[in-house]
Order: sequence, then structure tokens, then C-alpha cells
Amino acid sequence: MADFDDKASTGHRIPADDDARETMEVAEETARIVKRVVDRGGVRLDSVTEHRDELLSAELRQGHVEIRRIPRDEVVEEAPAIREEDGVTIIPVLEERAVLRTELVLVEEVHLVRTETRETVEVPVTLRRQRLIETELEAEDPPPGADPLDDTDIMKRK
Repeated sequence: MADFDDKASTGHRIPADDDARETMEVAEETARIVKRVVDRGGVRLDSVTEHRDELLSAELRQGHVEIRRIPRDEVVEEAPAIREEDGVTIIPVLEERAVLRTELVLVEEVHLVRTETRETVEVPVTLRRQRLIETELEAEDPPPGADPLDDTDIMKRK
């Protein structure tokens, strides 16, 4: 078995002894990677909107104010303040009258009586909800006569 020195620059192997013989490369293998798209099926999602009718209930509150004018015609020393008695707001109405002397006369009081009513109402409404339906899809077979390494026909189908 002969000793050989590798020569990286030429790619040839030359024997180490003095009778130099040249060698020739006869065959060379090369590798190539080929990618192709394979249809393995898929999933389809469908959106479905469902409707359902419901009756919603709520309590409504409504206020009313009744105005009562109560004549008083009283002479007072000073203006009475706005006050509240038994849930009734009382607003004094004053005027000055000229006599030999000026006096303050309570002409009337305005009484505001508040009442409140409650009523339950029902309103029909339509409520919507969406959900997804998942469907498994089968893989497509390549057309007859198609090259299994040629992915152009698969790409055209997408």
C-alpha cells in the first residue's frame, strides 16, 4: 500500500515516493435536495350565527311633581326660608305692600308634592351568538401522470 500526500489545491493525489504517477478522477457524485409541496388535507372553519329571542325585564321609575298654590296673606317680619315638611318642599312667595308703613306680607306658599311610581316593563330582544364548525378536509391526489417531484401543479391548485 502506497503512502499518498493530499494536495488540496489540485484535488489530485500524488504518491509520496519518487516515481510520481498522476491519478485521474473517473466519476464524481453530487447531491441535490429537491423540495415539493405535499397536500395533506386541511381544516375548514365555518362561522354560524345563531339567533334566539328573549324577553328582558327592567324596573322603570318615574317621578311626578304636583304643584299646589296655598294662599296665606300673612304679614311676616322676615322672609321665610325654603323648607321641606313631610316630603313636601315649601317655597314662600313674598311681596311688599305700601301702607303707612311698609310690611312684608306672605302672600302664598307653593307646595311641591313629589310622588313616585314604579313599573316593570318587558322588552323583546334578539340575541346573537357565533360559533365555529370545524370540518376535516381530505388530501388531494396528484393528477395522473404528474411528476411527484414537480410541485408546480400543486402550487397551481392553491
